[in-house]
Amino acid sequence: MMFVGTGLAFYYVVVLAKYYRNEIRDLIMGKKRRPKAPDTGGGPAEEGGPGQGDLFGDKLSQEQVPELYKVMEKVIGQLKGVMDSAVIYKMNKDELTDHLQAVLGNYRQLKKTPYQVSINNYLTRICASQFSLALDERKLESMWG
Repeated sequence: MMFVGTGLAFYYVVVLAKYYRNEIRDLIMGKKRRPKAPDTGGGPAEEGGPGQGDLFGDKLSQEQVPELYKVMEKVIGQLKGVMDSAVIYKMNKDELTDHLQAVLGNYRQLKKTPYQVSINNYLTRICASQFSLALDERKLESMWG
């Protein structure tokens, strides 16, 4: 039993030394490490990564991106509400698509933006999985008005 405990302690010392060498050295030397900020992927282009303007193909100005993102969040919230109501009130597929179309028709400013693609993907996935409703590109395009 003593041999197993010693072997286990040795194993953890080796693992710590191998994978946490820099942290242990800094701890012993008294250096404080600042945690790195998580990379959100939307940083400025001058840091070497693509900026949001690059991701949207320069179709949107930098001022439009945050505004349209907030609008997209609002649309998805309303679409979730419609889908929750569809479950509660047992809507048929035509009623559901009419309600979804009513929501999307109010947000035509998102049409022809990457946010429309995101919303379409969301609708396609949720409608197929929860309502057995297949939405193709043509149907989605007509729903946007």
